[in-house]
Amino acid sequence: MFLPQEQPTVDQLFRGTDRDLSDIMVEVFQRDIDEIDRCDALLFLMDGRVPDEGACFELGYAYAKGKKCFALKTDVRTSEDGADNAMLASSLNGNIAKDVRSLLEMLRASLL
Repeated sequence: MFLPQEQPTVDQLFRGTDRDLSDIMVEVFQRDIDEIDRCDALLFLMDGRVPDEGACFELGYAYAKGKKCFALKTDVRTSEDGADNAMLASSLNGNIAKDVRSLLEMLRASLL
């Protein structure tokens, strides 16, 4: 399991080095892409009025690569007048769980 938020940030990798910032950014980006390429499924966390832009990119990339995509959304806020963003919701093919128990059931049914 790969969790981008558990990896060193660009700032942490850059601080105290003489490396070029753009090289570090490309390194972080490529590691994330490599991990998505290797994964069987992607879990997208939709909480918040607007989902994280990096997570949105990861979802789109995983979808384009034919990966199984799932989401957890425990937050009732939406960005589109009562509905989730069409690009996000459609790429999830209805695989949006409203709680952890439902997410686990969805994952078991889809991945086993």
